[in-house]
Amino acid sequence: MKFSASSFSAFTECQNKFNLQYELAVKKAEVSNQAEFDYGKYVHKYAEVFELTGDDNLSKNEAALELTDGIKVSDKFANIEADIACYKKYRSGQTIGLEKMIMYELFEGIDVIGFIDRVSLVDNTVTLIDYKTGKRVDSGIQHSHRLYALWALWRYPFADITLDWQYLSIGKRKKYNVKEEDALSIHRIREYYADILQELDHCRTTGTWKSVSHFEKWRCGYCAVSHACKMQGG
Repeated sequence: MKFSASSFSAFTECQNKFNLQYELAVKKAEVSNQAEFDYGKYVHKYAEVFELTGDDNLSKNEAALELTDGIKVSDKFANIEADIACYKKYRSGQTIGLEKMIMYELFEGIDVIGFIDRVSLVDNTVTLIDYKTGKRVDSGIQHSHRLYALWALWRYPFADITLDWQYLSIGKRKKYNVKEEDALSIHRIREYYADILQELDHCRTTGTWKSVSHFEKWRCGYCAVSHACKMQGG
């Protein structure tokens, strides 16, 4: 069975959401913040094109838009030049991976799949970079940190490893030195997901799926399967 940072996030945020989206495969509804997703996709594609071509002229670089089929330009695209400037400001090192697909076995029969925006190398330090275009900085270590760190620890066992999550729209970044974070050690990560998978097995066995807590109801507004959720009248 395959998991990703997104599917693990869905389960830990709201088990009911995970059940609807990943177990029952309920068709997703178009969410209210679709323009934000489109914008994020555009920025990611622009960064990819820049890495491949070195094109530094935003006004003439049509490649990013051509690669994002179906993207509708919205008012938020007014931020594009500032976001790209921030991306270039933070950029460093030699690119050794771009839109890097990763897949590995977390446990027997449990595979992890994901994509890393950029992997760079400076001296003996390998940095995994994730571009963010939202307005909120994630608090604490997320599933993407754990799962990508685990891949890097296995892939580059003798290198220093840094995670660099870059929040381009607000000019901030969060960096972790993987080998200095106990929560990002191979043992701790595997232990953490063993507990989650045990809870998931319990949900499947009993047919009981917990919904998002009262204090996190705001998440439901971003949920693409809330139309099928009994807690939301679906």
